[in-house]
Amino acid sequence: MEAIHHKSGMLLIVGALSPLACPLRQRHTYIRIRGRAGGNRQGDFKENIPMRSSDKHDNSCVILFAKAPEKSFVKTRLARALGEDTALRLYQCFVSDVMEMLKTEAHDFRICFCPRDSEAVMKNWLGNAHPLFLQRGKDIGERMANAFFDIFADGIRHALLIGTDIPDLPRKIIHEAFEQLENNDAVIGPAEDGGYYLIGFNADSFLPDIFQDMPWGSGDVFEKTLGVFRKNQRSVHALPTWRDIDTYEDFLVFVQANSGKAASAEHTLGCLARMGFIPGNTEK
Repeated sequence: MEAIHHKSGMLLIVGALSPLACPLRQRHTYIRIRGRAGGNRQGDFKENIPMRSSDKHDNSCVILFAKAPEKSFVKTRLARALGEDTALRLYQCFVSDVMEMLKTEAHDFRICFCPRDSEAVMKNWLGNAHPLFLQRGKDIGERMANAFFDIFADGIRHALLIGTDIPDLPRKIIHEAFEQLENNDAVIGPAEDGGYYLIGFNADSFLPDIFQDMPWGSGDVFEKTLGVFRKNQRSVHALPTWRDIDTYEDFLVFVQANSGKAASAEHTLGCLARMGFIPGNTEK
């Protein structure tokens, strides 16, 4: 591997790709990073993913990981500073904003929820317009891996997975992610805390190894994930760095960045205005 600092500020990591690694397409192995960069176990995951050929958008889907709107279950770190009621209201606004952004896309999306007994709550909250699937697995890594296995088994060929902590994520990042999957094995969106806010794969290049033995919740997840991609000689495009809202510090940065500005997080900003955190139309 050779590391090259591009004049644009991007770091290019270049190396040769074995022709056996991806027989369906001719590609180069490279990792492009904007902003701050930071062996399947038998029986753990499904195999033999079927694929179908149809329209590009019919073959693309976003997986949204969401929790049931319950106190002491969502935004617990934020609740320690703001209180459970406020944290719950904000969480519901986060989800509304992310779903609003996804609804304007040409690509379908599905919601993967937890806990197991909350399907009725989720349907009552979010309606029936988009399918609900239970998150399955003993940890977040296995749940994400199973979500990808399930969606590829349904015939989807290009899939992204995002969470609900990014209410101001612009739709252009979703566009970029799907576009880059045309020429890469994977895409990843680095978060400012050292994790990632988005991960995406093609069905024929899915790499479940990246979800195994990861220090989830630490600041090393993004870098360690890149290491797994390098080890397996997979091409991955790094999207712009974004800040998700997990902690009170994240919340303050979001408030400061969006106070008095028009932004995509319409529901969240309206909620913040009504609660007096930012100036704005409190009747929205």
